[in-house]
Amino acid sequence: MTEKSCHHRRYGSLYTLYLDQQAIEFLDSGLSPEEWFRCNICNIKSDEKKESGIVNISSSKAVFVKRFFIDNAWQKILYALYKDQALQTFKLSLDMASAGVPIPRPLAVIRDPERKKKSVYLLSEALRHYRTLKKTIIDLKDPAQVQDVLDYLAVLLAKMHNAGFFHGDMKWKNIMIDARSKNSACFIDLDTAGRLISRRDRRYARDLARFCIDIQESLPQQEQVCRFITAYSRFATRTPKSIMEHTLPYHMKIAAKHRAKYGIEPTPLKLDP
Repeated sequence: MTEKSCHHRRYGSLYTLYLDQQAIEFLDSGLSPEEWFRCNICNIKSDEKKESGIVNISSSKAVFVKRFFIDNAWQKILYALYKDQALQTFKLSLDMASAGVPIPRPLAVIRDPERKKKSVYLLSEALRHYRTLKKTIIDLKDPAQVQDVLDYLAVLLAKMHNAGFFHGDMKWKNIMIDARSKNSACFIDLDTAGRLISRRDRRYARDLARFCIDIQESLPQQEQVCRFITAYSRFATRTPKSIMEHTLPYHMKIAAKHRAKYGIEPTPLKLDP
């Protein structure tokens, strides 16, 4: 699954890059992306930069759609150069999926150059049977089951970083767990994801710091942070000590934000409980 395996197609002024023809069949009917989005979207979320939701494209299939607004001058320059965030996220998603990183299957990207409201639509697999990690952990009553899930995710994170990628915002709401199997997960919301430049690139540690913040804010046993870092280190190419040293500055920065915004004071990060 790479960009080379995608298809390119133009519908008038529209440009689309896609893997799944069914995801963009509505364009054959003459509907604009705006009309299709407005008529079919549900569970919509929005802010000043984008909006997203689920669209049912058949009785058995749904897609997750994220619409990016192209508003300011810099975004318009990137759009003209085919460097806009949606297109770059789609291409990165293809590479991540090819490397075995568990993410929703990327389906298509549609670039709508409408003069008054340029937009780019990013389409991916809808996760019908998944819940956020936060909800999953809350519902688990057995501490051993909680630890099993955390150990499993430590392995997934290590494998993603070993493959040369980072997520950028690894909070528990951006990790989806299959309700039918606790050993099946997906990382979502890849707007902040990217490639690690080299073995010395420490951005992997921000993922760990953000994940550990949620452990500390959601679970009473603080030693689970140490166990998570240790589990991660078994599959990473770094020692627990070096991982903790890289993670600590990010952890302090995120903790300060949470302290100012939510009044929450996470326990200082350390290797020994």
